Order: sequence, then structure tokens, then C-alpha cells
Amino acid sequence: QTGWATTPVVEIDGIGAGALADGFRIAANSVEIRGLAITRFPADGIEVASGAADTIIAQNHIGLDASGLIDRGNTARGIDLGSGSGPTTVGGIDVADRNLISGNGNDGIIIWESNNNSILNNNIGTDNTGNAPIANGADGVALGGISSGNLIGASGDTNVISGNANDGVENDATGINNAVYFNYIGIGADGTTAVPNGRHGVVIYDGANNTWVYQNLIANNTTTGVVIDGNGNAATTSNNIIGNYIGIDLSSNPRPNGVYGVHIFAGATGNVIGGTTAG
Repeated sequence: QTGWATTPVVEIDGIGAGALADGFRIAANSVEIRGLAITRFPADGIEVASGAADTIIAQNHIGLDASGLIDRGNTARGIDLGSGSGPTTVGGIDVADRNLISGNGNDGIIIWESNNNSILNNNIGTDNTGNAPIANGADGVALGGISSGNLIGASGDTNVISGNANDGVENDATGINNAVYFNYIGIGADGTTAVPNGRHGVVIYDGANNTWVYQNLIANNTTTGVVIDGNGNAATTSNNIIGNYIGIDLSSNPRPNGVYGVHIFAGATGNVIGGTTAG
């Protein structure tokens, strides 16, 4: 719409939608959703369904009004990357592609039995400044089922995953090679402001293997920075927690997590914390 620059001027408001209505449901290839505020739907803001590939979701406010400051959360999840979908890019390599995904009743983003998705340059659980919480009601990003090859953050493409009611990132996907790189988790976009997640920063559990948690800033979370837990159901093995800043801010000031930095439970074996060389 005329006047659009980096802030949406079109808001799609689901307050009058029927029960269980999503804002958008994508079941086709090469769909792009850009530059909208998607708010107050009874189900998900956006569902990417089985058979959908090469989806782009960029520059949207999902659960916040057009200003990015007022909570108008969707009742379920902000974005649902469902079984059989992928790859989807949420955000992008340009900071201008950032989505705000906050205020939703359940997870900000769920990746469920979906592969090779990229979550880049988003604010998940905060307002548009990245320094004040507008919580999603569960996790910031949740991975589950058999989900592999998903990338959450990258060098220069930092997500702020902070202010959520439960964990920042939770991975119980039994797939492999999911990666959590270069994110701010429990801390604001400025790298210093405390914006804690309500439970842990990153959780890997229940048979999640070969996860890489690399060069994240993980601080201020209410309970623990990083949890690796077999959960009594399946071995959680071969995960790598390397090169992270846990319990300090960007200026190396103490910003402790509430209980532990890293907590390894029973059923978690063969995991690596740190390395033999600097970095």
C-alpha cells in the first residue's frame, strides 16, 4: 500500500474470523507474505502446511499491531511450519526482512516435522525495539517431530529470542543437524538489556541429537542458560554447545541466568561443551 516503507500499513485483523481460522494457510509453492500486520486470529497467524515449499515470510508483525508496540496476539502460534512443509525462510539475510513475532498465545514459531527452514533476523517475544518483552505464551522457537537441517540464526543474521513465557529455543526434534547460531536469547537487541525468557534459554531433550548451539549470547533467563536432558524417553546425544557467551552481556558484564549456566540431566550422553581452542 502507498506509504509502506519498513512498517506495515495494512493490518489483517482476525477478531471477527470464525473459530479455528488462521490468518494465512499456505499449501502451495513459492508463496511470499510480506509487509503485513497479522493479528487476533483464533488459530495461527500463518500456517505453512504439507506440500508448501520455498515460502518467504518477511517484514511482518505477527501478533503485534502495525506500530510493533501493541499486543494483538493470535490465539495459537505466530507461525506454524507444519508436517511436510519446507524449506521456508522466516525473515532473511537483510535486517530489513525482520519479522516481529510476539504476543501470540502459544509458541512464536513451531517447526514440526519440517526440514531445512531458516529463521533469520527476527524479534521473537519482544516489541519492535527488541529491548522490551511482549511474550509469546509458550516457547520462542520450538522444534519437534522428525525435523532436520533447520537453521535458527546465522552470522550477521541474529534473532532476538527473548521475553517468551517458557523457553527461548526448545528442541525435542529427533532429526539431526538443527543449528542455533549467533542469537540473543534472554537479552535485548542492544546486547545489554535484560529481557528474560520465563524458563530456560535453550533446551535440547527427549532424543534430540546432533544439535549445534554456537556463538549465542544466552543470559538473564529465569532458570538455566542451556539444558540437555534425556527426559527418560530417549538418549539425547552428540549435541555441541560451543563458543557461546552464557551469563554475560555483549560488554562482558555479568547477566546471570537464574540457576545454572549449563545443566546436563540423566539420559544425556556424549555431548560436547566448549572445545580445545579459543572460540
